[in-house]
Amino acid sequence: MDFTEEAKTLGFSDAAVMDTDNLVFMPEYRVFCEENACGNYDKNPACPPESGTVEEMKARALKYEKTLVLQTTQDSLMDYKKAKLFHNKLTEKLSEKMNAMAEELGMKFFLRDAANVLQAECVVIIGTREQAQGLNCGHCGFPTCAGRTEGVPCALNTVDVGIAVGSACATAADMRVDTRVMFSAGLAAQRMNWLKDCKTVFAIPVSASSKNPFFDRKPKEEKK
Repeated sequence: MDFTEEAKTLGFSDAAVMDTDNLVFMPEYRVFCEENACGNYDKNPACPPESGTVEEMKARALKYEKTLVLQTTQDSLMDYKKAKLFHNKLTEKLSEKMNAMAEELGMKFFLRDAANVLQAECVVIIGTREQAQGLNCGHCGFPTCAGRTEGVPCALNTVDVGIAVGSACATAADMRVDTRVMFSAGLAAQRMNWLKDCKTVFAIPVSASSKNPFFDRKPKEEKK
């Protein structure tokens, strides 16, 4: 795979692979983090203080021989803080919906997943609309497509979602970022109709932090 071209396809302005020995570390830039210039200090796992000291970050980077350097640019008229705030509000809304559904459905793991969503840099939502393929294959449990009960998804639609989810997670792994497929967050997004009229929805929270936050998780109990 050409990682640089794949990165550009994903929306990065530019990308390059280089030797880690050629990386230039600028500790003086840390002051912008300490001043919380972007508003993410102590909120984003990829940002300080959770990301570690400059020395710790440098040591982690130099463990590898090669690095993929990614660049994004923004229009001079774009307000980064407003865009990030809007993104954060949507993430919080999704988490709140999951917390409400935990009580409604009696599924306590929704609470744990809701907390995980807030730890993610972003959440990818993938779904499909209900659309019979007319093959009468019987995989949905009904002998014909015409006899399928309304609301029961076509099995091939579900397979398509599975392929898309697998492809998305594989791409993330190629870029060395962590993911976890969540039906809980997907169901919450489906309830809020974020993917209009989609009946089978899954969510993939994404993290690029020092430790994968989506595994070795402890159950989160409801607040009394």
